[in-house]
Amino acid sequence: MCDVCNGEPLEQVLARYQRMVDEYGWAVMGVEADGPRRPGFAYTVGLWAKHGHPELLISGCPVHSGSVDVLNDLAQHVAEGLRLDRGEAVPECIEERVVTVDVADVRRLEIAQALEGNDDVLIPALQLVRPDPRGRWPWEPGWSEPGVEYFGRPLPRPRSSSPRGGRVGQRHQPRRHGRR
Repeated sequence: MCDVCNGEPLEQVLARYQRMVDEYGWAVMGVEADGPRRPGFAYTVGLWAKHGHPELLISGCPVHSGSVDVLNDLAQHVAEGLRLDRGEAVPECIEERVVTVDVADVRRLEIAQALEGNDDVLIPALQLVRPDPRGRWPWEPGWSEPGVEYFGRPLPRPRSSSPRGGRVGQRHQPRRHGRR
């Protein structure tokens, strides 16, 4: 379970994550699975406030698996200027075909929303998704990927059906944004 779920006061968790964001430019929050209908997921905290980039989320991987490494690698690329947009293929730091989709309810990214948003402003976030073993994407009929929760909004088929996905994220100069 998450730190708050385990009884740590929310204020302490927020302060710890704020220190990590201040020191490193982002942090990664893991949320353990809560039964088969609520798989575990991990997401970044601080990309929006520090780098003007939507937060990133991965579902369906055990929190202590490679998902944290993938998010840290991508966050480092974002800090260096990579910009991902909805529907884009994720660059070469991911070994499989993955695209990004808008996260429909960012309030599930509780720590990021508490630090970077407010009741009136929801932070943007992108989920990294992959097709199921039959090649179907989460927004297509018949998609089945046990242990993965789809947080995204429906998206048309990726721009390319090449093994590496569609258009790769573009590099831009990082923008600085204050707290929102």
